[in-house]
Amino acid sequence: MSRTSDGEGLALIAVKRAAKTIMTMYAGEVNPKARLNERARIEYIEVWDQSYHTAAGVHPKMQLPEVVQKYGELKEIMMSEIEAREYATFAQQPVGIQLRLKAEDGLAGVYGEEERTTTRYSPSAHVFSISINGAGKKFSSAYTDLKSDCTSPMAQSPEGQHSSLYCKGQGGYRIHIFDTAMSVHVNVETVDKKVSIPLATQSLDYDR
Repeated sequence: MSRTSDGEGLALIAVKRAAKTIMTMYAGEVNPKARLNERARIEYIEVWDQSYHTAAGVHPKMQLPEVVQKYGELKEIMMSEIEAREYATFAQQPVGIQLRLKAEDGLAGVYGEEERTTTRYSPSAHVFSISINGAGKKFSSAYTDLKSDCTSPMAQSPEGQHSSLYCKGQGGYRIHIFDTAMSVHVNVETVDKKVSIPLATQSLDYDR
């Protein structure tokens, strides 16, 4: 096992056999540069190697028609808006398992104009990875009130300088809202500022 990260700056753990990464794990850690905490509890596993499979026999690199034989009718393929990652849902897919797709010739799904969901797919579409996120686990939500839970780190005049707000967050994180010359940014970051993840950006010349 060794420390690794992803495009979002998460502190991940790479599990390797020889030089090949066979799975990555997340254990609730914040700093991607910190050494591994062997007492941390694993919350999420993403498996990349085809030698690992679910109880029904579904594994990475399996073609979609074969998955249908294991998990029933394909209900939906969804493409995420930011990363353009594709995920499939099947009628008999177990709770807590997520199937990420890929294709050899582009997108796995065949989408209509401006669509991000479909039931049609490329002939080369296959399972790229299998994620396990705690079968049967119930999740709760917590919110930050942007009207009352935010403070400015400095006295700000109405004009002539950039605005900056820090809003109370959850679990060692906070929301940072600030502007640059051309846009407003919303980031989530750790209180020590060692990790900062962009959430949204809005151009200052918008008309809505």
